[in-house]
Amino acid sequence: MTREARYAWAPITMLFHSVAGGPDKTSVTRSQCSDLIAAAIEWTRGTEGTRPRAVAVTFDDGYYDVLEAAEAIRLQFGLSTTVYVNASLLGKDNRWNPKARERLWHVTATDVQTLCAKGHQVGSHCYRHRSLLPLSTRQRTWELRRGKSALEDAIGHGVRAVAYPYGDYDARILEIAAAIYTTGFGVDAPSPCVPASLLQFCLARYCVVRTDRPESIGCRLGKIFSDHTRSGREPIDTRSAVYGSDKEFF
Repeated sequence: MTREARYAWAPITMLFHSVAGGPDKTSVTRSQCSDLIAAAIEWTRGTEGTRPRAVAVTFDDGYYDVLEAAEAIRLQFGLSTTVYVNASLLGKDNRWNPKARERLWHVTATDVQTLCAKGHQVGSHCYRHRSLLPLSTRQRTWELRRGKSALEDAIGHGVRAVAYPYGDYDARILEIAAAIYTTGFGVDAPSPCVPASLLQFCLARYCVVRTDRPESIGCRLGKIFSDHTRSGREPIDTRSAVYGSDKEFF
């Protein structure tokens, strides 16, 4: 079996933020979001055994505009999404972000419950939206553990996955996350220094930005896939690792 074939069943995970179509770098329009997902799905239908065969869709920060977008994706593609939420920001605006160029509101606990009732998944984005890297071990543990417990209290059921704010992590953060969660997501491909036992806690995602277009997304996805295959690491089956089913993958 070729190295590419070993990776072909590992899904490409897309990362969106706001879908309000605003001026921020990671904000896209609803139609752009739909077109990019469709293009990613089409890209996976390339040469058999040389490309990932599945696409997963995630949203970070839990902005209110994601509510309708997530449901539209489910109806159009039959694809449930995963929304990563900061428990301390439920129902608040994005003034925590000094770089934000427009005011956006985060989902409420009731909104999160509605998402779950419609078949979407919810994960932790830690308690507050701050990088874990400059924090002490005690502070890191608190952010990861409190982000999980407060979100579980709000939605009434367990939370298994975490997405680190800004995609920031180091080996110690991964160790702490492994004691609390089932799976963890960053953005970039993990460093070769990360031990195999922790790879499930630093899964990479493709971060969608405002300048992405359907006709060029294949090139970016191809580079990500190439980086993974060159790493020599065995791929992680995020279908069973995170959810235990295929309903979040196209």
